[in-house]
Amino acid sequence: TTNPRHKPRSFAVLGGPGSGKSTICATWAKLDGGVMHIAIGDILRSEAKRPDSPYAEVLKANLAKGAIGDPEMTVGLIKDYIRTRIRSATGPIHTYLLDGFPRAVASAQYFERTVGPISKVIVLDIPEATLIDRCLQRNRSDDNHDAIRERIRVYNTKSAEVISAYALRGKV
Repeated sequence: TTNPRHKPRSFAVLGGPGSGKSTICATWAKLDGGVMHIAIGDILRSEAKRPDSPYAEVLKANLAKGAIGDPEMTVGLIKDYIRTRIRSATGPIHTYLLDGFPRAVASAQYFERTVGPISKVIVLDIPEATLIDRCLQRNRSDDNHDAIRERIRVYNTKSAEVISAYALRGKV
């Protein structure tokens, strides 16, 4: 934040691929200039395309199979994104919307140790058939039946652990 005495709240917005996380986060950020939409998937895809990125090959492989990346790498990229966006912000940021993050307890713990606490976890619960249909309509290169199903499987497995951990803390 541009105000050193105020640390932004972080909201994790979780849901399967194609659940509408990005749409909800982008709309919220448009309505309130103090909200920063942090689209983790976009950050990772962008980094994977950078020819000089030390993470490009690992990210490409992870994205292809819907795997969760190393917490230090992922959170490091998030922190770099936040720093860049704060420098160009026209006012103070009071809320981070973590679109699709965290997808693993280890990533959540690392984020909380190095960035700050996650205030709430918002879960979008959408039927699998709807997720598949919506993903296929996006026309993204990483959206094919096998990749979508694998990403849904990974999301269901790993995010369940994150949701349970935060539910125990009354944050879902």
